This record gives sequence, structure tokens and C-alpha cells, in this order.
Amino acid sequence: KAGTLIAQLDTRDAQKAVRDAETNLESAKLSLEKLKQPADVLSILQAENTLLQAKESKQKAEDDLKKAYEDGFNTIANAMLDLPGVMAGLEDMMFDNTIDPGSGGGDNITWYVNQTDYQTGARDKAIRYRDDVYNAYNNARKVYEKNFDDYKATSRTADQTTIQALILQTYDTTKIIADTVKTIDNYIDFVQDDMEKHDWNIPAMVSTHQTNIGSYTSKTNSHLLNLLAIKRTIEDSKNTIVNADRSIAEKTESLAKLKAGTDTLDLQSSELTVKQRENAILDAKEK
Repeated sequence: KAGTLIAQLDTRDAQKAVRDAETNLESAKLSLEKLKQPADVLSILQAENTLLQAKESKQKAEDDLKKAYEDGFNTIANAMLDLPGVMAGLEDMMFDNTIDPGSGGGDNITWYVNQTDYQTGARDKAIRYRDDVYNAYNNARKVYEKNFDDYKATSRTADQTTIQALILQTYDTTKIIADTVKTIDNYIDFVQDDMEKHDWNIPAMVSTHQTNIGSYTSKTNSHLLNLLAIKRTIEDSKNTIVNADRSIAEKTESLAKLKAGTDTLDLQSSELTVKQRENAILDAKEK
């Protein structure tokens, strides 16, 4: 019949678009109002506390660094209590005549090489081991004496740069001495192994040398670990201070911006967003 509805446009999507546009406009207006509001007391207090915490972290890192240098000097001192004994022991072990003093065969390092079988080629190899011992010991002696002189010339109240350099120097020296101990150990083990192959008599002093080698290895390894640990502690404390400085700069700027209020460009951007959302509503209603 006339007037009966037979068809209708589906406007649900268009109506939803209008509602969404209205919601977006309200959100933009709220954001704009929030920008216009001055920073509240709580926000400023929180920002100030955050900055204070960053400064306290830096102070703690500086205190830790100071203590690390003090501990570093103690670590050097402990190493220098043992290293003279290690060097003297290595010198006695190789260059004294204690294994077979009555034979007139010279120092111990020569005695060891003379106990190998020259017919099987072991003598030639032992000579190479002996030469390695000479070179390693002479190098260790030179480095050690320089390190010990530098240590005696440095006081506990020296500047941090000097102490850090001495820590690194002592670590390198200890490592060189540890390598020398290992070189001598290899030499003695090779000679003893060749003597055992021939069932030759092995003097008790050889066993004493091996016991001393084990003691020297333990001491140098312990000092290497301690020196490396204090070196890393110093590096970590320095990195913490650098990071704390960055954090302080960032939080100082953030607090200043909070107290200064909304940035003009941010305010203009928010006002523009409101205008765009108003235009979006008009477009949605026209559709």
C-alpha cells in the first residue's frame, strides 16, 4: 500500500563513525586540559626524589671506587709479600747446586738436562726446555724487579691513576711469573719422565722441587684472581659513575621542564589535535 516501507539504507556504520569521532574529540579535549594544568605537588616531589636517588647512587659509586683503590693497594701489597719468595725459590731451584752437590756437575738446571738420554733425542728436547727456562726466568726477573721498585716508590696515598697503573703492572708481572713457574714445571716433568723410562734413580730433591712448584703455582694463581677482581671492581665503579652522571642530567632536565609547565609547541600540537577531531565529527555527520 502507499506509504509502506519497502527498503531502508543501513546507517549503522555511519552512526558508529559519528560516535567514535565524538569519543576521540572528548579524549583530545581532556588531553588538552591536562596540558594546561600546572604540575601537581606530588609529581614535582616524585621528580625531586628521583633526582635525589640518582645523586645518591653516584655518591655511593664514588665511595665504592675510593674503597676499590684502597683494596687494590692492599692486593698489590699482598702479592709483593709472596712474589719475592717465589722468585728466590725459582732461582735456588734452577741455579743452585743442591740436587747433586758432590758430583761437580754444576747448577741444578744443568743437572736436569744431563739426566736425559742423548741417544733417543731426549737430550736435544731437554736442552730446548732448558733454554726456555733461561729465557722465561730472565724476563720474569727483569719485569719483577721493575715492578717491585715501582711498588716501593708508591705510597698508599698516591693518586688513583698511579695505583690503577700499579695494579695492572702487578697483574702482568704475576702472570709472567706464573708462566715461568709453568715452564720450569714442564722442564722438570720432562726430565723426570725420561729418567723413569730408564729406571734411573731420582733424587729426593726433585720431589721437593715439584712440591715447591705446586706451592708457587697456587700462590700466583691466587694473586692473579685477586688482582683481576679488583681491576674489574674499579672498572664497574667507574661505569656506574658515568651512568649516574647521565641519569642526573636527564632527571635534572625532566624536573626543570615539569616546573616550567607545558611546552608551547606541545600545547599548540594538542590544540591542533582537537581541531582535527572536530573536523572528523563534521565529516562523519555529513556521511
